[in-house]
Amino acid sequence: MSYLASTITNIAIRVHGKKGAKLTEVKDFILDWDSSKPKGTQSVEDMKRVFTMIAAANSKKDSSRALNRKRIPKSLRK
Repeated sequence: MSYLASTITNIAIRVHGKKGAKLTEVKDFILDWDSSKPKGTQSVEDMKRVFTMIAAANSKKDSSRALNRKRIPKSLRK
């Protein structure tokens, strides 16, 4: 799959890229599953902050749905 991705990308670069643009290599598309260096670690506090923001956004959606449900006449509610 890496070879195919590299080939397709190189074709696109040759067709649409600037003259002399650097072509890709197969190794550019190989995933590094066993990396000895962590690329971008996230702290526990950062994770909590993200989940808190998601929960808050979801809570706002739920409350707005409840408000909209009250505005819909009972005869039209499912």
